[in-house]
Amino acid sequence: MDAYLMNDNRPVPGFRDLYESQQRGVDHLYGSDATQMVAPMGYGKTVVALTAIGELIVDGEIDAALVIAPKRVAEQVWRQEAAKWKHTRNLKVVLVDGPPAARLAHLEEDADIYVIGTDHIPWLCTYLNTLPADHSLFHLLVFDELSRLKNPRGVWSKAMRKVAPRFRMRWGLTGTPRPNGLIDQFAPLAVISAGRVWGRSFDRWRQMNFYPEDYQQHTWLVRPDREHALESDIGRWTRTVDMSDMPDLPDIITRDHVIELPESARQVYREMEKKLVADLESGAIVAANMGVMTVKLSEIAQGFLYDDAKRAQGLHVEKLNLLRELVEKLDGDPVIIVYEFQQDLDRLRTVWPDLRWLGAGVKTATAQLAEEAWNDRQLPMLALHPAAAGHGLNLQHGGRQMIWLGMTWSPELYAQTIARIHRQGQEDHCYIHRILAKDTIDEAKVLRVEQRITEQEAFKMYLRRV
Repeated sequence: MDAYLMNDNRPVPGFRDLYESQQRGVDHLYGSDATQMVAPMGYGKTVVALTAIGELIVDGEIDAALVIAPKRVAEQVWRQEAAKWKHTRNLKVVLVDGPPAARLAHLEEDADIYVIGTDHIPWLCTYLNTLPADHSLFHLLVFDELSRLKNPRGVWSKAMRKVAPRFRMRWGLTGTPRPNGLIDQFAPLAVISAGRVWGRSFDRWRQMNFYPEDYQQHTWLVRPDREHALESDIGRWTRTVDMSDMPDLPDIITRDHVIELPESARQVYREMEKKLVADLESGAIVAANMGVMTVKLSEIAQGFLYDDAKRAQGLHVEKLNLLRELVEKLDGDPVIIVYEFQQDLDRLRTVWPDLRWLGAGVKTATAQLAEEAWNDRQLPMLALHPAAAGHGLNLQHGGRQMIWLGMTWSPELYAQTIARIHRQGQEDHCYIHRILAKDTIDEAKVLRVEQRITEQEAFKMYLRRV
């Protein structure tokens, strides 16, 4: 295999523009029959995998690769990424999508890489079971965002664990290998190792290595005497890209902007927090339990409450007013506004009617056009929901400013969303503005995403503070 190496983290010269750390990733994948590659957001896992696949094909090691990726990534990333690079643009990448007959036709095309969304896993595994063992689809399996398989009882995980042993090579790509602890590694590594690392029974493995924290056995903790052995097992099947291997990126500067709830809204907030009920002129809004209450507290902090008919009852516009001030102060610097609820987006669109957004309800083609327009600096503003800000969304060329109108509970989504602009290709310092309501659940969310503690722990800490 050709290697194009340099002694520091500069782009590799020649016909490819990979960084030396990325080339090491190519070398690792090329030489691995089974591995999971854990790399920080912005590392370029897709082009690294594409490069390794291309070299394996050129060297006659494989005829084709089957890539399974989240739906949006399958549709908008793999083919587009291959076309961006001189050394991968000759690879024929086919998207396997549409109704079953269309999917079947795509898989029967002559191609180098077949990319299919995770939503088609059950259908795909049924189809694979009809193929002979020497079929080219079994040469290499690449599972993009391997952590999607963390639920060992999930339909996707069960189907993939059954079919995984039929593949000659298996690669997993992920940025978050175990978001909730070591126990999340069983199913992904069962796929990558074809069941060789810990066997096939999740319940037996869990019983041997973990113990239940609560009577209902909802939470399991690793046994102290088994933690090192489990870490060693994972290490044998894993290559982790260290942050020190990443090219230098501009700084991230985080600024919090705090609003006070008007007294009328504060009274509604107190009632919901203490009694799980809010009495409005339109009627009483009741939270059925503590979980629902935390959502309702978030709504009040944003400035509204959804009633039982899913209608938003307005309470205040303090966050929206502060947002308008911040946008004016940016003086034309393009900005991404991160929203939490549909009502947040509806309010934004009353102020900026031409606002483009990426979130629920946006078709794939529309989202791609919005992404391109943003990166071409044709948009002064783009609204973004964290759930739409996952792997493969590149927004670093369109701006450096991001305003969180509503915070998320998820440290993973928080980091991924920021990484849409803070990644390779960004040339300026990135400014992350957070609009927070004082003495509200917003503070618990900040504790959660910054300290990476559980949602329950963050909420308890917040309650102690207020």
